[in-house]
Amino acid sequence: MEYEKYKTRGFVTPSGKIEFYSKQLEEHGYLPVPYFDFKAENPISFYDKRDEFSVLGISGARTKCFTHSQFKVVPSLVKRDQECVIDIHPDDAHEKRISDGDTVKVETPRGHIHMKAGISDVVHKGSIRIAWGWGEFSPDYNLNNLTDDDRRSNITGTPSNRSFMCKISKVSV
Repeated sequence: MEYEKYKTRGFVTPSGKIEFYSKQLEEHGYLPVPYFDFKAENPISFYDKRDEFSVLGISGARTKCFTHSQFKVVPSLVKRDQECVIDIHPDDAHEKRISDGDTVKVETPRGHIHMKAGISDVVHKGSIRIAWGWGEFSPDYNLNNLTDDDRRSNITGTPSNRSFMCKISKVSV
């Protein structure tokens, strides 16, 4: 196993260095530095609806027990990590009267999900973090219910499913 290959071989870019300015993007008619001109459409889904959906939702937190949706049928692993939680900043939780373990509704213009709250300062005030890979475990946890599949990156062709504007509320039981 060879580590830190870049020290002797460089990076796999035309210059062999880290490139912030992409000649390849420029040659294909794209901005060489994404969003550098500040005219590009905001990459955050539903940003144009931020007045109503004022919380920034971020997907991507991962559990250590599973790889995406794999291994959720292994009983010993399921016992360790039985369900996904939404990380909510303590100030936001206090404002919305949400306590650790409460069921929370996360809503975007596309749809909604329900998950348990995890009060944590791992996120900034005004944002939440949701683990992905739980949609197969429960339809209530499916992040695809929240994301904008219609807007796609011109370069990668993928939807902006990593960040989206949303609103959160405590679900009364």
